[in-house]
Amino acid sequence: MNYDIYKFYKGEKEAPENLNGEEARLWNAERTFEYDFSNNDSADWYDFFKDYELDGNNAGDIFMKNLDNSEHDKPKILSKKWIYDLWLKCFLLVDKIPENLKELATHKFNFVKFYNNENVNPFLGKDQNKAMLWEYERLYTLNSDDRECLKEYLTYMKEFRNADGIPEGYKALLFNRYMKDAYSVENEIGEFKKFYEKYYG
Repeated sequence: MNYDIYKFYKGEKEAPENLNGEEARLWNAERTFEYDFSNNDSADWYDFFKDYELDGNNAGDIFMKNLDNSEHDKPKILSKKWIYDLWLKCFLLVDKIPENLKELATHKFNFVKFYNNENVNPFLGKDQNKAMLWEYERLYTLNSDDRECLKEYLTYMKEFRNADGIPEGYKALLFNRYMKDAYSVENEIGEFKKFYEKYYG
């Protein structure tokens, strides 16, 4: 197995202990792509990319245009690098992972306000909402976007604060959790917006 396209992930089952918090998150992101590339067929990749826009173009369309006719069922290993590059733009909002991680001004994880790589939630017993948001931010930084949550979110909130720098994948996770016990999603959208503005506005 060749892991040369990755900066941190080299096939390990667990993140190496010498990685700091940011490096460990990126290691997990790279591992996520490796798993997806091994398991996804071309239709799965299209379903993932079609929910993203890059410079005014649908990423799903970009994926299909670059896909060879022989890869209708599943991408070949020769396509792994360009699919990874496209995935980076969608998932991490960057063209590549730079040498100096502090240069990642638009990095997926820079939006966090409550989670600071702690092992224990510092808001437990102090502030219920902040404790909850700490858990959601931690969950999001350790996992990839949930496509079902994203579809649900975009159905109701497609034009909501698109340029505030917070990933739509995280907004989708927050929206999904907020609406979990809602009797009517439409009736609760106004309250969700107020809640979001209070903590991320």
